[in-house]
Amino acid sequence: MAIISVPIGVNGETRPSRLVKSIASYVGRSILTIMRISITYRPLRFFVRLGGVIFLVGFLIGARFLSFYLGGDGGGHIQSLILASMLMSMGFIVVITGVLADLIAVNRKLLEQTLWRLKKLEENRDEPD
Repeated sequence: MAIISVPIGVNGETRPSRLVKSIASYVGRSILTIMRISITYRPLRFFVRLGGVIFLVGFLIGARFLSFYLGGDGGGHIQSLILASMLMSMGFIVVITGVLADLIAVNRKLLEQTLWRLKKLEENRDEPD
């Protein structure tokens, strides 16, 4: 079998793309889409990770305050204690939001299954014997 080479040319750009304005805008839209999908289908995983990071930052700031306090210089670092308590509270609230979102996702799946079964029953009932 003989193999030959055929040169292939590329057409020049006639106009700018209407789909992708720039690579940065495409990456930004893709990140938003990926986050939306992950929040929709795995909300507990997403919110526990996010809440855990926020809680951990608050915990580290609280440990920093505790080290200053035990060293005898805690009076000037009350802002750190307030920030730590706020971040730890926010992290806990985000985790609780994840639990609620996961329960809503489970409920949505159960409703979809129930609707599918109901449609199947109606289809079977309408069929002549």
